[in-house]
Amino acid sequence: MITWFFFESAQYLLLVVALWALAIVLGHAGLSRIKNSNGAFQGKGFAIAGLCIGYGWLTIGMVFIAIIAPPIGQLRLVAQQTKCINNLRQIVNASLLHAAINEETFPSTLQQLTEHIDDPNTFQLPCSKSQPGELSKVDQWSGYTFIPNRSMMDPRDTILAYCSPDCWGGKGGHIAYLGGNVSWHSAEEFYDLVAGLKGE
Repeated sequence: MITWFFFESAQYLLLVVALWALAIVLGHAGLSRIKNSNGAFQGKGFAIAGLCIGYGWLTIGMVFIAIIAPPIGQLRLVAQQTKCINNLRQIVNASLLHAAINEETFPSTLQQLTEHIDDPNTFQLPCSKSQPGELSKVDQWSGYTFIPNRSMMDPRDTILAYCSPDCWGGKGGHIAYLGGNVSWHSAEEFYDLVAGLKGE
């Protein structure tokens, strides 16, 4: 809700700044027309006053945008990370449910989880700008890697799935464990932990 408020506020602020910029352009056009009219048009004082107000508010708007832009970017990142964590938790829960009704046999692909997860967005990285693909081909387009051959006998800290670090600029990524915990790991630690897992 807070993130939505900031995004909406930023959009309105940009609109206001654009209108003030338009007012400045029109003010200059008006001054030019008055100057070239040889006295036929009046209102030079009003045009100058409008330009002063326009430049003033435009400056204030740009300063305000410069101040709030970093927090908005941080809020977007927090929202994406929260979504990524929730997606991984759903993948873990669906895996445990699958095992519970299939004689403790874990799924070997994400596609098998679609029996319990019918929202393709769950398998889509939150930073992705493309639309999710078909659930029947989820293993081909998902930004999450699922580790096959897991067992209910495995330790709770066994890695079950992880996200592509593409969203986080190579700074690290989230890893989901069999016990349901989802943790963030820095790049070096992340790549050490997931190295060789995909081919299991």
